[in-house]
Amino acid sequence: MARTRSFRFGVSASAPPSGAKEWLDLARKVEDLGYSTLLVADHMSQQASPLIAAAAALTATTTLRAGTQVLANPFRNPAILAKEIASLDMLSDGRFEPGLGAGWPNSSPIGRSDSAQTGIDMGSSGERVDRLIETVQIVKRFCASDEPFDFEGKHHRLKGVVPSPRAVQRPHPPIMVAGAGPRMMRLAATEADIINIAPRPPIVGPTARGSMGFGMTMADEVELIKTEAGARYGDLELCVFSNNPGAKNPSVTDDPDPLIEELARDLNSTPEEALAMPATLIGSAGALTERLQRDREQYDISYRIIPAYAMDEFAPIVAALAGT
Repeated sequence: MARTRSFRFGVSASAPPSGAKEWLDLARKVEDLGYSTLLVADHMSQQASPLIAAAAALTATTTLRAGTQVLANPFRNPAILAKEIASLDMLSDGRFEPGLGAGWPNSSPIGRSDSAQTGIDMGSSGERVDRLIETVQIVKRFCASDEPFDFEGKHHRLKGVVPSPRAVQRPHPPIMVAGAGPRMMRLAATEADIINIAPRPPIVGPTARGSMGFGMTMADEVELIKTEAGARYGDLELCVFSNNPGAKNPSVTDDPDPLIEELARDLNSTPEEALAMPATLIGSAGALTERLQRDREQYDISYRIIPAYAMDEFAPIVAALAGT
């Protein structure tokens, strides 16, 4: 039986392309409000580089953890990425949390934009997951090894990799894997420390945003993770990211129905399906506090990530639940 994890909360923000003071002030505010982590996305949009932005946030704070949500795996060589992760963890005295993902597919507007701007073909769904599996294995091997190592995979063949510098967190910084669908959940269950279950309604096919639904409820996904993880399930931390600016999800409000209806349209689902998703955090402060506790009991979801635009209104909920 899985142990009940204490609640913790993270903020996802895009570092502005200019203005160091604004970004560093934001990091300090996230820390002061009691959030555990500040996470940065990885897209070719108007934002700073996620690894550099995370490093800056770490230098400006003392207890805050910083990381990525999540790095697009096709963008980086895995051995160089492993060195960057170990370096950030070493330089922050063990406060870095790397998040890794397969990258958005070319079927989505974001994926097409990232691919067009970088000239990188994201690849098919199967190729993207295959490459991510190898990257996670290389990062873990780099951080845990005391001696140079080789890696022989389908996509990456490395010789004599020198695992330096040494990460502070052992055997490696906690790795978040984010995604949806059975294969990503199986990968995360066997290799990750934190599983960021992407918010998808139980539909089959694309949402209005271009993300893909796999016909799975949250109960289905958690059961799959439990089965695949086996004995290590109790060591996993499950989380969801609530983020839909168009429908103002998340939102602390006494009039949730219009926002839930808007969210359902965006997800190509019904209001009932949208409301049932743990990522849907629209309601009064009291109702949301109860919702978070109920979802932890039912789904083991203890780590909640919200966008920066909602961090002030959620601060009282964080103050009430963080660490409990």
